[in-house]
Amino acid sequence: MPIFSSVSCNKPCSGYTLLEVLAVLVIVSLMVGITIVNLPVFLQTDHFDQESDRLRVMFSMIRDRAAMRSDEYGFRVNTTIHGDQFEYAFYLYDQQLQTWEMLEPPYSTHTLPRGIRLNLFVEDDVMQLPYQDEESPPPVLVLSSGEITPFKLLMENLDDPNLNSILSTDGYSEVDWEIVGDDD
Repeated sequence: MPIFSSVSCNKPCSGYTLLEVLAVLVIVSLMVGITIVNLPVFLQTDHFDQESDRLRVMFSMIRDRAAMRSDEYGFRVNTTIHGDQFEYAFYLYDQQLQTWEMLEPPYSTHTLPRGIRLNLFVEDDVMQLPYQDEESPPPVLVLSSGEITPFKLLMENLDDPNLNSILSTDGYSEVDWEIVGDDD
């Protein structure tokens, strides 16, 4: 009995030729190359998406906190000392001292990455920055009744204007984002 035998096919043998395998490898290589070229675009938008999600969640959390603790809160946008970056913070109104106190993390001052700009519109009036008077009430109030000062917060991505978003509320509804694209 022979140890090795040759296999013979009565019908045509099926399988892939070397040319077919090489063609698939070329196609896969091209797809990987396109993905790697576009990777920096995904990383640039990731910071913007992460910051916009953080801001929406912070408003939801502060609204719930105001209702649970029966406290009044405020929101203020400002620029950093050098004026090259934007920051925002949430404040608590101390009824005994009648002052606005900055909250502890995660509600304390949060500085946005370079390339992201904030423009706050309260009741259709643009709030001028830098906001100098720290003693005055913040422009956006979150009341214990669940109401919020009606506002629109335009978050601009300076690297890609097509990613601009507006965080807004009419005062009663949830704070939520709408994507704003270039109308050109």
